[in-house]
Amino acid sequence: MGKSVEGSFINLVDTLDEIKQKIAKVPTDSGDLGGKVPQTGGVGSLFALAYLFGGAELHQKYVNAYQEKQIRYSTMKADVAEAIYAELAPFQAKRKSLKRTYGS
Repeated sequence: MGKSVEGSFINLVDTLDEIKQKIAKVPTDSGDLGGKVPQTGGVGSLFALAYLFGGAELHQKYVNAYQEKQIRYSTMKADVAEAIYAELAPFQAKRKSLKRTYGS
């Protein structure tokens, strides 16, 4: 996901559905499962996002699944999207509160 490509970034005000749609577009390749988790490309980005937003536990869950050749990227993408949304929710709530108080 790069900010220079339209629609390939997550806005702070995106809904859960919008985040899920954007994460669903991250390219994945199930070709070389079982080895070391890729650090680059779409798969590498998903693992980085899983760690950054879901923490070590979510990241390790998918590292294990990848190494055991049991990973389901659709499930990982949904979990990552929900983790991102959970991190953005307090900001969005505060923004909504300020918008009610001070107007648009």
